Amino acid sequence: MNRFFIENSNTTLRKILNQEDNLDIVQNIIESFLRLKVKKIVLRPYLKEKAKYLPKEEKYGIVNVRVIDEKNKEYNVGIQFLDGLYLQEKILTFGMSIHVNQIEYKTYNEKADTITINFLDFKGFKTNSYHKIISILDGDDYDNLKLRDEIKLHSIEIPNFKEGRIDTQEEEWLTYMKGDNIELINRIKEKNKYIKRLDDILVDYWEKEII
Repeated sequence: MNRFFIENSNTTLRKILNQEDNLDIVQNIIESFLRLKVKKIVLRPYLKEKAKYLPKEEKYGIVNVRVIDEKNKEYNVGIQFLDGLYLQEKILTFGMSIHVNQIEYKTYNEKADTITINFLDFKGFKTNSYHKIISILDGDDYDNLKLRDEIKLHSIEIPNFKEGRIDTQEEEWLTYMKGDNIELINRIKEKNKYIKRLDDILVDYWEKEII
């Protein structure tokens, strides 16, 4: 897997993507994986006042934003990369924390649906598909549980993605994240300006860190 997208790099990616100048990169990731056309995107910084109730900041995903799509529907969107420990708990905690705590922000206090994109650098579920959507069941009667449509948790298992085609931006991002096919990645960087810019930023960041 691309060295920039391992779980321990969440701290680095948080620093880079939680900047207004780089929100267009976040928007492109969201549009590529969620099939949303984003009209407006706003950063939703980590909840400092809730920090003692949540996982450590450096482990708490990469970015949390509020978006408005072309139909004027609003969403909370969170993105994180995961390792293999406590997978279900991490996916659920991240999604529910964003959803439940959304009213704590000073702007955009109206309740909105929540979507998270959870990138896995391992095979976490017993299927061969790489993109899964997890929904939450709710209710008091086990036989009559209903889906909570306002929360959707996307699981992207990068090892399950078969490289070769780069017809969509989702395939471009996954090929870049997987990091195995250098020839394809170079073609993608010529084609997708957001991937090219993120790669340049990450290379520059790590060169300075080493120095």
